[in-house]
Amino acid sequence: MNYSKRMRTFSVMSQDDFRQMTLDIASGAFRPSPDAPRKVFCTFSGLAEYARQEAEKEKMRDLPLCKTTSQ
Repeated sequence: MNYSKRMRTFSVMSQDDFRQMTLDIASGAFRPSPDAPRKVFCTFSGLAEYARQEAEKEKMRDLPLCKTTSQ
């Protein structure tokens, strides 16, 4: 199985660093590489919460559809 389409990259950095990076990108002083993370979190707990929610979505997609019968 090819997992490259399912793999995602994340970054964890302080809010001040993220703010400065955003300002540098807007001013043209910094240009992120094409493989740079697209999701940035300020805490590891934020990353963990996002991962938990994504896992729940994935689990729901894999569940078979149940047909109900009305009587």
